[in-house]
Amino acid sequence: MDTGLELREVMERAGQWLLRSQDPSGGWAERPGKIPSALNTAKSIIALIDAGLAKAGDKPIQEAMGFLLKHKRCEAGPDHGAWPREYQAEGGGPVRMIPDILRTAFAIEALIKAGRAVDAEPVKESVQWLIASQNTGDIDHGWGYRRDVASSITATCYALLALLEAHRAGAAQCKESIERGLAYLVDRCHNDDGSFGTQGPLLAAHTVCAALVLQAARRQELGSVRSVNCEKAALEWLRRNPDSANRLVEEQIQIDAQPGGAGNYGFLFMTDSLVLCTLMGSDHVEYHRSELANTALLTLKDRWDNSGGGFYGPRVFSWSTAKALSALSATHVQEFPERKPEREAGFTVGQIVMVAFTLLLLGSVLYLTIIKSFELLHAVFFSVLILALLLVSRFIGEKTFAELFNGLVGTLGGKKKKEP
Repeated sequence: MDTGLELREVMERAGQWLLRSQDPSGGWAERPGKIPSALNTAKSIIALIDAGLAKAGDKPIQEAMGFLLKHKRCEAGPDHGAWPREYQAEGGGPVRMIPDILRTAFAIEALIKAGRAVDAEPVKESVQWLIASQNTGDIDHGWGYRRDVASSITATCYALLALLEAHRAGAAQCKESIERGLAYLVDRCHNDDGSFGTQGPLLAAHTVCAALVLQAARRQELGSVRSVNCEKAALEWLRRNPDSANRLVEEQIQIDAQPGGAGNYGFLFMTDSLVLCTLMGSDHVEYHRSELANTALLTLKDRWDNSGGGFYGPRVFSWSTAKALSALSATHVQEFPERKPEREAGFTVGQIVMVAFTLLLLGSVLYLTIIKSFELLHAVFFSVLILALLLVSRFIGEKTFAELFNGLVGTLGGKKKKEP
């Protein structure tokens, strides 16, 4: 990417990519030509409005809001008002409407930002469902992925973000539920280091989501002194763990109560985008120009598709573009920082080992070629192994690795198709 590229140009082209990708129905799919969904539509609405690239009254936003309002929600029983994930098993069968706390949370935020009043349907009913779904009594006071299961950090954070948006827009009935949820959340802060949740690959994602919630609550003067302290501790943990803080991770969203949980789905955290939002949302200027903030900005810049304007997740998707766009529009983001040299003069011991091993692999390829025992499958295998080593040693980035890997797999697939 052009290192002199300006932030506003990237944002405008990302917004243009989103607008070009809007379906005639008004919604957004993961990629143009696919089936639009409430989740992708809500994220796109939020991003375009956050970035100032569209206003609530603009035609694309009104059409997108129309898509959401026409979208079928749960209509009967205790889940009335929830936004569902529509799931159909492979091979056919009935379409199941599985209440989804994340879809509901994003839809509430999108509709409010698009101009829908909090006392109008479906915002009011969706907010009421979130409040009624909160755990009480002997379980805890957070939210689980479905009713009557233990709370999770992710479900609680997104439920609170939606209720905080509704509270900001005038829904005073959310306050008690928010305060109880915040108490649950700060109880999950590890006093020894400031992180949230259990140890594992999702620790950074849970920590940054918790910090975002605590910041949103602080701006509305909700929470406690402990909430403020936990916010600061979470930011410090993220600064001490930059690799984890910028790594994209996936969590299984367990909304399906049926045996096997076939309706569950994977939710990819755009962790670098969330980290940037969190650092810029701090009241302390030291975080706005921190090394972690610069790294997050450069990581986002590397994931921008210069040819089309969207942002990469695993591929260029509407949701990955939307999350990156929202992050770049955060207060205090001014411009992309200058990139430092990728490595200092000389090599680390780890890089020397990687280079030596790569040369050994290349020697093996040459040997197999000489003895005429080298086939296409061997070539692809060794090539992927070499690319993985180059990625680990940071000689290439994730985007370059993905592009080369897809090329290799495509070569193998093309060869197989030609074979009788």
